[in-house]
Amino acid sequence: MVALLIITTCISSNAQQTTPIHKDTSNKKHRHVLTKCPKWYIGLSTGFNNESGALGLDIDVPVAKQVSVGAGVGVGTWAGKFYTEGRYYFGHCNRGWAFGGGFTYSTGVKDLRANLLTIYGNEDVVLRLKPIVNTFVAAYRFWNLGRRGGRFYINIGYSFAISKTRYDVLSGHMLNSLTVKGIDIIAPGGFAAGLGFSFPIHWSIIKSKK
Repeated sequence: MVALLIITTCISSNAQQTTPIHKDTSNKKHRHVLTKCPKWYIGLSTGFNNESGALGLDIDVPVAKQVSVGAGVGVGTWAGKFYTEGRYYFGHCNRGWAFGGGFTYSTGVKDLRANLLTIYGNEDVVLRLKPIVNTFVAAYRFWNLGRRGGRFYINIGYSFAISKTRYDVLSGHMLNSLTVKGIDIIAPGGFAAGLGFSFPIHWSIIKSKK
């Protein structure tokens, strides 16, 4: 992930050196408008029940004037996580408010050994975190990030687990109710919130708004 962040930063720096900027100083404000929308974006995101996990790499591709499809991969509380999504934007060039929906797949862990609270006290327990498929809906708010076509966003939403059984206790222990609640909290599903940033690979020319 560190390598991906370095690559993304390098792409950003190169674009800043080659993209011309024009400013509109009317009304004592500097306003910058994308005159040609980017072809696709790549970025990083994080959050609770975030589509691509606690830290993920995301790709978003505009396929129509106000519609995009995206995908991502990352790591989260249930090991690896993947997602695919469609979004509808209310603003120009995939900015402003947007709504989205899609599916996530969390890989789980075959044999997870942990010291957990059982009905007899703390004991070493072996769990199998099963793969979980979720469907989700989310509302987004996008802002320009700098003057080169980058974006920053926050989102809230809800994720619905399609998989019924999320884990098995392989060691035969009876988990305490507090432990069960804790596992339910970290399992994929429920309230979701996140934030992220992305940069276009094909940078747009920014001209002043008249």
